Amino acid sequence: MGKSGCGKTTLLNLILGLEKPDSGTIQGNKEPMAAVFQKDRLCRNLTVQANIRLVNKGLSDEKIRELLRAVDLEDAWDKKAGELSGGMCRRTAIARALAADRNSILMDEPLTGLDPDTRSQVLNTIKKYTRGKTLIFVTHEKQDALSLGADKILEM
Repeated sequence: MGKSGCGKTTLLNLILGLEKPDSGTIQGNKEPMAAVFQKDRLCRNLTVQANIRLVNKGLSDEKIRELLRAVDLEDAWDKKAGELSGGMCRRTAIARALAADRNSILMDEPLTGLDPDTRSQVLNTIKKYTRGKTLIFVTHEKQDALSLGADKILEM
């Protein structure tokens, strides 16, 4: 957590290896990680289910539908990402990261733009699908971190 511009996104990009540090090193797990970026980075010409398959080609239709139900997108299966509202894009990006089946997941303000009811539902989904995994979750809302059962809350 921290004020806008304090380096939260930069830190996530460093952890993901998308940026190089000016000095020092990033140490730790080198396994692939899943991420939800501040900008959704969806393939706009692909459907919701095709965007999810990008990260896990072996995922069954049933598992994708289960995940889409969990983020209230079950009716968006065949919609192209470019046709979705901002909130639907956020939920697609979250579902895609959760579908990646990684032990570490980084999320950069994933709940931005979601109404309170949807936000609560998606928080519960994130909590369910990240149980037993490492989750680094950037937010401006301390309650989000507490709702996820955060072991540590770091403020920058």
